Amino acid sequence: MWWLIVFILVDGEWIAGADTERWHPRAYETEAICQQRKAFAEKALAKIEKGNKAQWFCSQTRDSSLEELQRADGG
Repeated sequence: MWWLIVFILVDGEWIAGADTERWHPRAYETEAICQQRKAFAEKALAKIEKGNKAQWFCSQTRDSSLEELQRADGG
């Protein structure tokens, strides 16, 4: 199982989407499907962003921290 996870920049602080009312991790069967949905989400959000920034990740661990996800993603 792969999870699509988002972190949102709010007032200078990165907040896990899971800590908001709207952006909970979504499960996908494969990494390939998760990566497709990640690309879709990034493109869709880029069109409607109003000063907010988001970081999207695919992970096999639903509750990873931003630092863990960034390390795993090479950042």
